[in-house]
Amino acid sequence: MSDLRSEFEIKPAEEPDVTRLQSLINASAFQTNGQGQLLPLNKQEIEALVDQGAFYCAWDGINLIGCVSIVEYAGLVELRSLIVSRGYRSQGVGQSLIRTAMEAARSKGYNELLALTNTSAIPLFEATGFKKEPRPPEKLARDCAKCPLLQGGCIEEAVVANL
Repeated sequence: MSDLRSEFEIKPAEEPDVTRLQSLINASAFQTNGQGQLLPLNKQEIEALVDQGAFYCAWDGINLIGCVSIVEYAGLVELRSLIVSRGYRSQGVGQSLIRTAMEAARSKGYNELLALTNTSAIPLFEATGFKKEPRPPEKLARDCAKCPLLQGGCIEEAVVANL
């Protein structure tokens, strides 16, 4: 077992982080067999979010240990791509990334932040002020239609936080 530190730093993602972000995200991407935790992103999608200042990284020294992004569309802002490396879970990294996304959305003038999350992560979101809500039709049309889990049954629920 490795000696993990509970100290970490969250910073806006930069262009050199794109490849590492893509590896972290896609290692946990949904698969047609029901495995995975989030939507896959290609390099261009990650680069665009990094260029917009909408991706944040959690670092333990030189190690990328987590990330989150916010995506704006159809008058909504959504928390997306929240992932924490297995060895760093239950150490406050996820909550800190969620709070970073909430502050970023608030600074852009939004009053609510939407997220779709695996049902097992709902307590994490509730601990930061999110409440279960119906899934908005904008999300269904934009992302759910291309999710590998659409045909086999979605395992996510919508949660919303008032900012």
